[in-house]
Amino acid sequence: MLAGTVGLQSLSAFGAMTALTERTIAVDDAARGARDAFGAGDQILQRVLAMTDFVEPRKVETEFSRAAARLAADLERLKAAAASEAMETLARKTGAAAAEWRADAEILLGIRNAAAIPTSERLGRHSVTLRRH
Repeated sequence: MLAGTVGLQSLSAFGAMTALTERTIAVDDAARGARDAFGAGDQILQRVLAMTDFVEPRKVETEFSRAAARLAADLERLKAAAASEAMETLARKTGAAAAEWRADAEILLGIRNAAAIPTSERLGRHSVTLRRH
């Protein structure tokens, strides 16, 4: 009887450990995906802003939109897989910062019209904020 109880507790602990491991892997995967997607979007933005070569506007819009959508999706996955309230809060703040970065970048890339044009310094602050999170 005692052996059965210990066995059930071991199985339960193993199940909890497996769930935690899977959650940790999901968080790592989402964080890596978000970092890569931001890097891809930022690279497109920097290439256009450098004005060293002609970049087809449709291609810029397509590639940037794809990277920004991946970033948003990965941040949502990160928030969903958060192992703590603090991690969920951080994911939510990072998502808000990414949305601001995307909105400003779309203006500079000519994807979206606006009454005011964000400065490169503002985009730099967005970049630092997203890389720090």
